[in-house]
Amino acid sequence: MDFIKHWTLNICLTLIIAVIFSVLSPKGNMGKYFKIVIALFVTVSFIYPIAEGNIDLKSEFSSLYGFAQEQENYEDTYKKIIENQIKSLLAENGYESCLVSSRLKINNEEITVEEISISVPDSYDSEKIKNLIYKKLGFAVQVKYIGE
Repeated sequence: MDFIKHWTLNICLTLIIAVIFSVLSPKGNMGKYFKIVIALFVTVSFIYPIAEGNIDLKSEFSSLYGFAQEQENYEDTYKKIIENQIKSLLAENGYESCLVSSRLKINNEEITVEEISISVPDSYDSEKIKNLIYKKLGFAVQVKYIGE
């Protein structure tokens, strides 16, 4: 990431210098040659760092890739925590063999629970399960019967 910062800074400085020389360039035939030289200078300043071959794009963007992987791991961890809390609450209240799945979204260090669905056997009352989870954990859930 450091390379990209330096490259961007160099490009900006090159463009500022090119604009200054362009304004100061003479008029007429000599001015045309002067502007061609400035254009070549700008082009070389863009291409030189890449042509030099000192960059490793994999390492430059690895921090971004690592951040994305880390965020995905956080999402899986929080998902498992929520699902385990719901499963243990259901088991404590006599609701066994329930399947819990959830969908979360993490954005700017904020966790949003998009959906929690619970699949239960036909013998369980879905309204009691919804109310139990809402009262104890504060989650509004969708309860489906396993046959559905």
